[in-house]
Amino acid sequence: LEGCTNPVVTGGVCWTHGGKDTCKRCSHEGCNKIALKGGVCIRHGSTVFRKKCSHFRCVHYARKGGVCRTHGGGKGYWRTGDDPTAGDSTA
Repeated sequence: LEGCTNPVVTGGVCWTHGGKDTCKRCSHEGCNKIALKGGVCIRHGSTVFRKKCSHFRCVHYARKGGVCRTHGGGKGYWRTGDDPTAGDSTA
């Protein structure tokens, strides 16, 4: 439609103007935000839990392997002491 700046979803129109959206929408009356858990958005009661790093006393969020980036859960290693293959002759 002319004047609409929303991104096109399907059929040349945005979801506001009748395009089908692949995301579920919040079931709360009058809300059109994306639903997360329980069929509602965060504003209407959905909760998203992120796991913490399993390293002792670390408060960062876990990434790959249940640990944060500092403890080896991201791309590469921050310090050579964090590399689990360091000193391993079979690597």
